[in-house]
Amino acid sequence: DARCLELECRTTDSITVLASSGKCFTLDAAALPSGRGDGAPVNTLVNSGSDEIVWIGIGSTETRLLMAHSGGNAFLCKLGDLVTKTRQGKDFMTVPEGAKMLPPVAVDEEKFAAVLSSDARLLVFPLDEIPSRPNGGVGVQLIALPEGIALAGIALTDSKRLSVSGIKRKNRAIETLDAKQIAEHQGKRAQRGKLCDIGFRPDRLGG
Repeated sequence: DARCLELECRTTDSITVLASSGKCFTLDAAALPSGRGDGAPVNTLVNSGSDEIVWIGIGSTETRLLMAHSGGNAFLCKLGDLVTKTRQGKDFMTVPEGAKMLPPVAVDEEKFAAVLSSDARLLVFPLDEIPSRPNGGVGVQLIALPEGIALAGIALTDSKRLSVSGIKRKNRAIETLDAKQIAEHQGKRAQRGKLCDIGFRPDRLGG
């Protein structure tokens, strides 16, 4: 599927680009095509090959990020850890065959991580169970995933509210879990999680 990633920035900004393979790149905003034309595909500005671009971002180098791939592993880092000086980029997160990077989640004041498997199991656990890896790498397992099941979504929560969405009667439905519902899914990192039964099978965290 074609994806549109929109980002407002200044010409003095550095743009971080993340590919599905776990490789990251840094672009100078000033080097982007200007004018009213169609622009240029991001993967022609960096050497990402056939890899899908899953995320582009700007911000303070101190911004904390939760990095994860569909195989179920994750770690914490800072935006500045992804900066690279070479056009070739650098391998940052190890992504197993058949998996791909998910867009990173910015960490603010939330204290809990919520993870959703592709078979609609939800697990909520303390964010401090995920280690920091400033140099990237493999990360740790977030949720137990049987063969053929992937990590479908990841979000952060204060344990009082969490939005989930999925298909209900051919339309996309959104439900906000409250503190009591979230508590039913709380556990420890790497557990299997509990089926999220809310009248439809959620396939996404957030709206």
